[in-house]
Amino acid sequence: GYTFRNIKFDGRGSAPWGFWFVHTVRDVIIEDSEITGFGIALNSNDSANHGVSGITIRRNNIHHNFDMGMLGHYNNILIEKDNKTVFTNFKAV
Repeated sequence: GYTFRNIKFDGRGSAPWGFWFVHTVRDVIIEDSEITGFGIALNSNDSANHGVSGITIRRNNIHHNFDMGMLGHYNNILIEKDNKTVFTNFKAV
């Protein structure tokens, strides 16, 4: 698996996804980070046999993503209550 900690992910208003989990992805932790400026902050497509599983989202600031904060199919995902999600589905004019 992978751990992403204390990182600012900024799509600058033009990137489609902050994270795109596709096929077989397991045991990913995203914590204490900022995800902003994407179409979708966290996206998943679990088309493979084992899918996307074991994802942990902890203490993140997910904001100003212009389509959605999170979308897709996940198996065994943990989203802890201390995430901050604001201004999702937000497009500045």
